[in-house]
Amino acid sequence: MSLGSLLPPLGETIRCPCCDRLSPALVLTNAYLCPRHGLFEVGAEENGSKKSGSKKSGSKKSGSKKNEVIHLDSGRKWRFWYQANTSAGVSS
Repeated sequence: MSLGSLLPPLGETIRCPCCDRLSPALVLTNAYLCPRHGLFEVGAEENGSKKSGSKKSGSKKSGSKKNEVIHLDSGRKWRFWYQANTSAGVSS
C-alpha cells in the first residue's frame, strides 16, 4: 500500500485558501490542517447520484463537489480552487 492511497485527493499538501500557507494532509481523511485557519475538507465526488426532486435539508455538506475545499468551522466553500492554485490552472 502506497502513501498516496492514504492521502486526501489533492495530495500531500495544499495551500490554505485564506492565507496561502502550506497545509499538510491528514492521513486516512479528506482533510488538511492549516496552522492558522484550522481544518479544511475536500468535497467528495458526486458520481451522478443526484436524485430528481431532491429535498433541501439545509446541511452545509450537502451537494459538495469533487475538489471543492470546505472550511469546516465556517462552512465556506472554494469551488475550482485546486485548479486555480496550480501551475496547470493559471495562465500567465
